[in-house]
Amino acid sequence: MKILDRGQMKEAKLCLTCKKPFTIRKKWKNNFDEVLYCSERCRKNKKAEN
Repeated sequence: MKILDRGQMKEAKLCLTCKKPFTIRKKWKNNFDEVLYCSERCRKNKKAEN
């Protein structure tokens, strides 16, 4: 999925917890395929997925 972010089209994913789209960050540059959650908060609240 691609979304418009700050005037540029960027690769995006849906967070597994909150279901909101998020774009790649500098620290995820090498492993964006493995990132599943948009934030630390969503990663810690995995139980809310269901």
